[in-house]
Amino acid sequence: MKIISFVIIGFLLVGAFMIYSARNIDIENNNDRSLFISEFSKWVFRVGGNVVDVTGNAIKTAKTKTWMPNTTTTINHSVNKTN
Repeated sequence: MKIISFVIIGFLLVGAFMIYSARNIDIENNNDRSLFISEFSKWVFRVGGNVVDVTGNAIKTAKTKTWMPNTTTTINHSVNKTN
């Protein structure tokens, strides 16, 4: 669980840095800070929506298609003989 938390936090930090650098935002400026919060919020909600869509499609596909392999039991009848 700790690893997943670190991955999510890292992903959000990378996204925040990409928005910060792409928009050339000055965090000290109130207008730029509001712009950053707005852009970051939009990005987070888009990512969340995409995750929901992908998960929903995966669940729908798993319910409608046979994706598990057929299981067969193989028995080894060979005998190891030593001379």
